[in-house]
Amino acid sequence: MSTATSLPSPALTVSNGRSATLAVPSVPSPVPLSPSFQFATDKPADEALPWTQSFSMHEMALLHHWTRHASRSIAGSSSADELWQGIFPRVAFQHTFVMSALLSLSALHLAHLHERHRRYYLIEAARHNQNAITGLRHGLANLTPEISDGVFACTTLNSVYIFVAAGPLGDDAPEHGSPASVNHRTLGADWITHLRGVAVVLRPVHEHVMRGPLAPLMRYGNWDTIEPDSEAGPDDAILLDLKSAWSDETTTEVYDEALYFLRRCSIFMKDWDGQASKCTPEYGYNGPWSGPFIWLHCVPPQFLAKIDQRQPHALLIFAHFGAILHSLDEHWVMSGWGRRIVSVIDELLGSYWDTWLRWPRKVVGLEQP
Repeated sequence: MSTATSLPSPALTVSNGRSATLAVPSVPSPVPLSPSFQFATDKPADEALPWTQSFSMHEMALLHHWTRHASRSIAGSSSADELWQGIFPRVAFQHTFVMSALLSLSALHLAHLHERHRRYYLIEAARHNQNAITGLRHGLANLTPEISDGVFACTTLNSVYIFVAAGPLGDDAPEHGSPASVNHRTLGADWITHLRGVAVVLRPVHEHVMRGPLAPLMRYGNWDTIEPDSEAGPDDAILLDLKSAWSDETTTEVYDEALYFLRRCSIFMKDWDGQASKCTPEYGYNGPWSGPFIWLHCVPPQFLAKIDQRQPHALLIFAHFGAILHSLDEHWVMSGWGRRIVSVIDELLGSYWDTWLRWPRKVVGLEQP
C-alpha cells in the first residue's frame, strides 16, 4: 500500500522516507476478551479471518495517534478511556476491518487538529472508512460468535465517523463543497439513516456483546427511567412551548413523540453533566454526548420523513435539538454541529416562525441576549 503524500504531517513522517508494511495478524477473537488478553495460535490466520489487510508504517502512526490522543478525546472520562484506548485496539488486532475503522477516526481527529492539512486527513479517513465497511460487510455475511465484538466495535466507530464527517469538519472534503450540499447533509437525509441502521446491524450480536468487554457501551445509565412529565429539566418549559406551534393541527402524534424524547434527552444530558463518577461498567460508559445519538434512534421514522420534506414543525423541533447539541460544542465530535443545524433551519423558515426560533438562535450565538 502506498503512503506517499504531498502533505506529510510531522507526526506521520517515516524517518527514512520509505513505506514499510506490517501485516496485522488475523486471529480468532476470544470470548470474552479479557484484560489479560493474548492472541490465540491454535488456528491458521486465514481460517480465522478471511478478510485481511496489510498496514503501513504511516498507518501505524495513525494507530499511535489513536492510542495517545484520539481515544482519550471520545468519552471525556478517565474511567471510560480504557475502553477506547485499550479494548478497541485489542479488538482491532483481531479484526482488521476494526483496525481500519479505528484508523479512519484517528485521521478525522487529526483533521480536526490540523486545519492546514485537513483535506488530506479527510481523504485518508474516508479511505480507511471504506476499507472498514468492506470488511464489515464480509463479517456480517459470515457472522459467528467470534466476530461479534468486531462487528460491534466497527459499527460503533463507524457511527462516530458518520456523524463527524457529515458535520462542519467534513466541509473540506472534496464531495462537500456547495451550500446545497451543506444543507442536505445538515438536515440528515443520509447520516441519520445510517446511524439508525446500526440497530439492525447489531441485533444479531447483541447478546454476545452484552457478555463481553464492550458491554458498558450498551448501557445508557438512567435513560429508561427518565419521565419528563414528573421530573422537568431546566429547558422543559421552552421545549413544551413548541406545542403551541402545532396547536391548530389535527395530527400531532409524530411531533409530540419526537418532542417527548427530546425532553428526555435534555434531562439525560443534564444528569450526566459534570458527573464523571457515573461512568462505571455497571452504569455505562456513555456520558452526555450519547444523548443526541439516543434521541436520533428514538424518534419515529415519520418524523425524519417530515424533516426530509422540510415541514416547519419538524424543523422547529430539530432546531431545538441543535440548541441542546450545542451544549457539547467543546467536544470535537460535536463541534459546530448545533450552530450549523440552527443556522440552516433559520435560513429555511420565514419570519413567521421567529417566536419559536428565538431560543435556539440565542443558545448557539446567532442572536444577542
